[in-house]
Amino acid sequence: RAARRRDFLAAPGWRVVVETRAPLFPQQFDPLNVERVSDSEILHTRWVKLGNASGSLEVLDGRCLTEAAGKHPLFEGIRRVTISGLASEPLVDETPGKIRMTAAGLTLELSGARVERSDRTLLVTLP
Repeated sequence: RAARRRDFLAAPGWRVVVETRAPLFPQQFDPLNVERVSDSEILHTRWVKLGNASGSLEVLDGRCLTEAAGKHPLFEGIRRVTISGLASEPLVDETPGKIRMTAAGLTLELSGARVERSDRTLLVTLP
């Protein structure tokens, strides 16, 4: 499990990290394609859709690592989401009060969030 996590985080390409104080909750996911890689982390290897009152994030035909906000790795909410290995830089559309981000297999739309770029990582924070 540790090797799967390490390989995911070391994947070449672009990375998107979403950090939030208001937890994201699973709206839909493929239960046959998840792997628990630590006590608080789940590696989704095909599809996951997460959301809260601010919006949603969906990864389809890609891999996504979620970190729990509570004791249960999914159902008490998610405080951090990492998508790695994106072949190209995600397109970011920032309008007042809203961010929309798209890439192959990634759709993100959140109100009240902000994006910071550092090297090949986009950090999305949602207060």
